[in-house]
Amino acid sequence: MVESVAFAQRMSTPAITVSVTAPPHPVEVLGDERMLAQALTNIVKNAAEAVERQIEGGGLSKGSVAIDVFTDGDEVQLGGSMLVARLTPGHTKGCTTWTMKVQEAGKTYNVVIVGSTAVGREYKLVDNPAYPGIAADYERSFTIMESLPADIYVAPHGSQFNLEGKYARLQQGTSNPFVDPAGYARFIVETQQQFRAALAKQQAAQQAVSPAK
Repeated sequence: MVESVAFAQRMSTPAITVSVTAPPHPVEVLGDERMLAQALTNIVKNAAEAVERQIEGGGLSKGSVAIDVFTDGDEVQLGGSMLVARLTPGHTKGCTTWTMKVQEAGKTYNVVIVGSTAVGREYKLVDNPAYPGIAADYERSFTIMESLPADIYVAPHGSQFNLEGKYARLQQGTSNPFVDPAGYARFIVETQQQFRAALAKQQAAQQAVSPAK
């Protein structure tokens, strides 16, 4: 799929180099093939159009679009930072948690950028034909996140890591409140408990109706 999208874009914009970097083995993605192909096509097309505008405006003499396909444990260079992808599915099939290291005042800190561990009210954790392994994926993801060293963590919603409280303390000039390994450990425990409570509730509901079948 990726190579097909890249080839189509090369034909559409021959002045722009489109490269693909991918693992030697096939990368499986669960989802609607047509929708995934359309989404990837749109992303690459938007990137190529942005490069074209830079060339037309004189900002670039030539341009390129690079498509990188990553799997669990792969590294991605972003500016001066190296991010490591950790696949933590459950909330979604492709949910990814990123880790990196940052330095401040001569100290190195481990940072975890949590994908998501939330369980939506509409989530079906039992007998889900669209995502049969959802519960097992959640459990594996919690195990992975528990193993990650974390001095600093951020999550999709500010309330999940007390963003407002930490920012207020930071403004007061105290020691960096975002350095919060205990908070990360607590976050994992609390969200894992929420997941297991939701799973137990759905399992009990399923058992209650099973005899009637």
